[in-house]
Amino acid sequence: MFHARFLLPLLVGLGYASPFDRYFARDLDPAVGKFIDTATIPKYVEPPKNQDITEWFAIGDSFSAGVGADGPNDSLNEACNRFKLAYPYQMNQDARLPGHSDSRTFVFASCAGAKMRDVNDSQIALILPEPKANYPKMEKPQFGTVSLSWDDIGFPDIMNSCVYQWVGHDDCVTVLKAAHAALDDPKKAFGQQIVDSLQQILIRGRTVNSGFQLYVTGYVRLWNDDDTQCDTVSWSPSYNIPTYIKVNLRQDMNSLVLKLNDVIEQAVSYLESTVGGVYFVSDFEKSFDGHRFCEPESDPTYHKMPIDKRTWFIHHGAPYGNSSSLGGSNSSTFFDIVDSILVPPKGGKSTVDQIKATNGNLSMLNSAYTSIDSMTASLGHLAQQDAKYADLPVIWARIMHPTSSGYREVSNTIIDQVLKYNTGPTDPGYPQGLECKAKEVNNFLARDDLKDKISQFCGTVGQQKTHDQNSGSITRTYNTGSRYEVSLGIDWPEGLDISDNAETYCINNMTAIMDSCDGDDANNPLNWKRGGRLGAGWVNYIITPAVDQGYTPGTCSFHLQEDESWKGTNGPGTERLYTYYIERATMWDGAGNTIGTLGFAPNGRDPALISAGDGHGLDFNSKLPLSLVITPEARGNPKDYIQFSIGSQSWTTGISAGSARCVVGAWTSRASPRNRNIDCYFIC
Repeated sequence: MFHARFLLPLLVGLGYASPFDRYFARDLDPAVGKFIDTATIPKYVEPPKNQDITEWFAIGDSFSAGVGADGPNDSLNEACNRFKLAYPYQMNQDARLPGHSDSRTFVFASCAGAKMRDVNDSQIALILPEPKANYPKMEKPQFGTVSLSWDDIGFPDIMNSCVYQWVGHDDCVTVLKAAHAALDDPKKAFGQQIVDSLQQILIRGRTVNSGFQLYVTGYVRLWNDDDTQCDTVSWSPSYNIPTYIKVNLRQDMNSLVLKLNDVIEQAVSYLESTVGGVYFVSDFEKSFDGHRFCEPESDPTYHKMPIDKRTWFIHHGAPYGNSSSLGGSNSSTFFDIVDSILVPPKGGKSTVDQIKATNGNLSMLNSAYTSIDSMTASLGHLAQQDAKYADLPVIWARIMHPTSSGYREVSNTIIDQVLKYNTGPTDPGYPQGLECKAKEVNNFLARDDLKDKISQFCGTVGQQKTHDQNSGSITRTYNTGSRYEVSLGIDWPEGLDISDNAETYCINNMTAIMDSCDGDDANNPLNWKRGGRLGAGWVNYIITPAVDQGYTPGTCSFHLQEDESWKGTNGPGTERLYTYYIERATMWDGAGNTIGTLGFAPNGRDPALISAGDGHGLDFNSKLPLSLVITPEARGNPKDYIQFSIGSQSWTTGISAGSARCVVGAWTSRASPRNRNIDCYFIC
């Protein structure tokens, strides 16, 4: 199906004519053309979201009237064949439609057989108040639904001429060609009629409510058109030459429905692009798959009388109310029963004998058979004369229409659309302001690293601007699998548009988390970032480092014992040789937790001497991400110092003040061997 919503504004903007230029199609209905040309549709103002629906209406033809959707007890209006299980009535009773049906003003004005002119002249004109009306039926409708153009394109005649051929009819090929020609007209005359009709509805609706919305339905294909079981099935009366419902005929009729839907959709898309608040609804059509006439059956004889609930259309043999009281056998169809009433036995000839004598031209026996309209009038007259025949007009009108099951799908789909355009986001209840991770949390990463990831993430947000698939957020993970893995996310409720300046807001709020948390803290001298959360209105920003680093940052410390021994003396041609060992070294984090040991025997108490010295520093590994490198030196000023380094920090035992410093004990002896205890501090 062609979707014109995005194409039309583009073509108009490039200077191409739209499908509905006012140059076309005015010869069909000059009065309507004049009316639309001189009228202005009031500007559409998008209504507030999440409001209850308190006033709405449904207008249109038999598709929205729900003719005969259920039994006679569910009839709402006999003259227009409106029924409770029509999709508008089901919509109004559905709890998903915001508000309460018992206090809502709902005007159901659809009428079977209505053409576009009837919808405008006899339905919308009576529903919506004129400015000077004394007794308006409805004051301020929020939206309306409409189905129109089915009868205008001649589908009832097509069904009669091509399927059941009961009353006066034209050649099937002729009526199909005429319908195709109307829909294929390069001047878009039929489409312009639809535009004009919809414009009249919009003018009246917008006059009383600038936020009035109109939902325009498409129609439904009646047939499975690829299975061949129906190729030998005929639904025409037994006295006629059989008219078989073959694949090519079903395909042709289905293609007309799709063409009509395309024309309606183009008309709606044109109005949506120019005046707004007009929506085409047809997604229910695919729900009918598997429930159309001529679906594959295990018993192909079902197609002769397809009246089970699995078929969502009404066959002329389907029972209705007390139709059995009208006479006929159990196998009698509606056509058989009406024939027996309109052509009663006469002169010793049965009904069938009389009909056969006319070679199928039943109008020779009764003028009711002249056309669909004459049969409709005749059955209405019979219903008025005798209560026994009260259901005949409905049984006649309901043939080939959807059942209540089909209308339920239509109702659900339209409500989905109403909710889509009228339900805004609800307050997600995010706590407002900044929430930092507790200082006891040891999941963190470096600021420069996080700053880089914020830039990457917010660039993605600025480009994407919509939720990740099947999600209520945009979330990305960086440094995956490393000790500095971090996730950044932004949450917001469905329906909220965050596209304006999304990247800028993201950078500002993520940076606020980064720098307002863990900043200017003497206990976090390396400015590690634990992340946090920031609620900014209805948007929630989150930074979550994933890995516990295993230590508390701040000022770390360690204790060790240095053992020193030497051989020889310094003099001419000789040099004293020094040997150094480290033993019983312990490192603590900023909270005083042990995070590493070195130079202990397996029992954890006794020393284990580890060699260290000039040119071969000792790596003291711990839970810190980097090793502390310990290098004892004999020479230097002062002599016998130790060089320490970790990351960018470097100091010696000769430094006793600052962020990296040591407290050095005295040597135990002036002779070899000897040892001393050292306590050092650095930022971590």
